[in-house]
Amino acid sequence: MPLGLRAAGVSFFRYGPGFRIPFGHHHEEQEEVYVVLAGSARARLDDEIVPLGPLDALRVGPSTVRAFEAGPEGADLLVFGSPGDENRGVRMVRDWWPLDDDPARE
Repeated sequence: MPLGLRAAGVSFFRYGPGFRIPFGHHHEEQEEVYVVLAGSARARLDDEIVPLGPLDALRVGPSTVRAFEAGPEGADLLVFGSPGDENRGVRMVRDWWPLDDDPARE
């Protein structure tokens, strides 16, 4: 059945155990929805850490800086947002995860 979407994009990401996206990002206008299909993850949203498990969905507003880290078994994420051509307003934030946020990572 056609969905009638005009400006939507879907991406799939598979992260290995403990893999951490080393940078954050945010958008001028685009909001995103992240769904954990398998495994677990942590999301850093501005200054908050949010644990995520299978079938958890997370809506992230445009101005919120976000990055993800896979749990011990990895993570499969399905991401809903705008298609690539509509994604011009993305801003990257380097060194987003603090070095001392998790003593177990040493």
